[in-house]
Amino acid sequence: MNVIRTVAKNKNVNPKCENYMKNMIYEGAANLQKNIETVGGKLKLYSDKLVFEPHAINVQREPVSILLSSVLEIHLGWTKLFGFIPILPNSMIVLTTDNKSYRFTVFRRKEWADKIKSEIEKL
Repeated sequence: MNVIRTVAKNKNVNPKCENYMKNMIYEGAANLQKNIETVGGKLKLYSDKLVFEPHAINVQREPVSILLSSVLEIHLGWTKLFGFIPILPNSMIVLTTDNKSYRFTVFRRKEWADKIKSEIEKL
């Protein structure tokens, strides 16, 4: 479920981390298509970047961070089985200036795309 996240005041939280968490705008469950593997995790939108954090149970556990200033285009697409068989129209594709393409499967993909575009316009 996508939620707007708020940070509770906790004296045990690192102040740098707490300040950065305040910049989080949106967060939700997501899958990232990496070749034929689909990596489950969380997608987080900050005021300056989009971050995908994989679950610990995945084979590929490297987080992905995309600076919003490097995003060329966001469009809606299909989730693909084995990376090429279209299954459902529930993906969001993020294209970057370094010619990389990131395919995220998320709930409310249009809402995600609109929020990301809105943050890019603020840069």
